[in-house]
Amino acid sequence: KDWHISTMNKKEIVNILLEIAKLLEISGADFFKVRAYKSAARALETSEIKIDTDLDTRELVKIKGIGKAIAEKSGE
Repeated sequence: KDWHISTMNKKEIVNILLEIAKLLEISGADFFKVRAYKSAARALETSEIKIDTDLDTRELVKIKGIGKAIAEKSGE
């Protein structure tokens, strides 16, 4: 199934980011990459941004804690 931000709510996206962090951790990925996904999840969760329409990655990178790479991957 293709996931589109416009079809998911913020909590679902946060959960996916946390799941990616867990999977990266299990696979032995770099600590900083794992931490980046966890930080992005926390940043999104505590942000005031509303996800009810298509969200441009430029909006995501405005949230402190979400980098360009994770913002771009969120659209995948």
